[in-house]
Amino acid sequence: MVMQVLVIALCSGLHIAEGFNLPSAGVFQARGGYKLSRMRGFQPGLRVRSLTMSSRESKIEVGVSDEVQNVGRGRLLAKDDAIKEVSGKVQGLYDAYPYPPEAVFDGVTCGYNHRWSYTHAYNFVHGHAPVSNEIEILDAGCGTGVTAQYLSHLNPRAKHFDALDLSAEALKVAKERAERAFLVGNPNNARFHHMSLYDVAKLDRHYDFINCVGVLHHLPDPVKGLRALCERLKPGGIMHIFVYSALGRREIMLMQEALALLQGGECNFKEGVALGREVFKALPDSSRIKTREKERWAMENERDSTFADMYLHPQEVDYTVPSLMQWIDTVKDLDV
Repeated sequence: MVMQVLVIALCSGLHIAEGFNLPSAGVFQARGGYKLSRMRGFQPGLRVRSLTMSSRESKIEVGVSDEVQNVGRGRLLAKDDAIKEVSGKVQGLYDAYPYPPEAVFDGVTCGYNHRWSYTHAYNFVHGHAPVSNEIEILDAGCGTGVTAQYLSHLNPRAKHFDALDLSAEALKVAKERAERAFLVGNPNNARFHHMSLYDVAKLDRHYDFINCVGVLHHLPDPVKGLRALCERLKPGGIMHIFVYSALGRREIMLMQEALALLQGGECNFKEGVALGREVFKALPDSSRIKTREKERWAMENERDSTFADMYLHPQEVDYTVPSLMQWIDTVKDLDV
């Protein structure tokens, strides 16, 4: 069996879009990352070196770049149940700063984005148009509903559409966005669910088109998250994934690490935004981190929600092209 996956990744500044037929391959995990192996199966193992610091009379394991890159700071900081603890912190971030922060307006969405058109994505992967556009859609991690609105408008013949998110505050915005876009009551409008991506099976449905943009890399267990989605994909279905690039976000990761150290590993996002802006002001103009921020992100990061999502996220795992492909290969045993 092969799985058709539409992958969008930002790698070294290059926007790559491809449809892959991936053969089965064994992998093993070393130092928190995936490497090709002749062995069959998946053997988890993690060796962590932590940078400890004193904060409020307690030692906080914040982690240094290599460990953070492999498993995410949230997982390093977790004491007991990593999934529960990290998910709670991620929910806290997006309740404080619902994301994405695009304004809600009356009327239909402007523009066209081929990634959220099932017809376009299907043709890209298979080389021909689908037999039917009467599809079932899942938007996993819909946030404030920006992508959900695109998915509704670009797939008008969809017969069912579920959208889920961990943040109740983000979902409030998503529902308002759908109402003001005149989508409520239409079959192609999203049914919004306040739930974890891990629990998607509770919806008891399989989908032709699964969209998951900017979500899986924020999970404490991206492999478990990917598997949960793939188990809900119909045979021949399309999954659209967007994850972060390890190379393209190098400077971002360094600032994330600095702010985590300064905050002692705590997740006070409002204070963290104020602290982060002061750190940027204090950096010399020649700083690589400050230069990259000015060149690429400064306009977006004028909004606190975007700044917090970029520099204060409690959990993030970034990918290279090889580790991306090997991560996808962990679900090749599924009949999808």
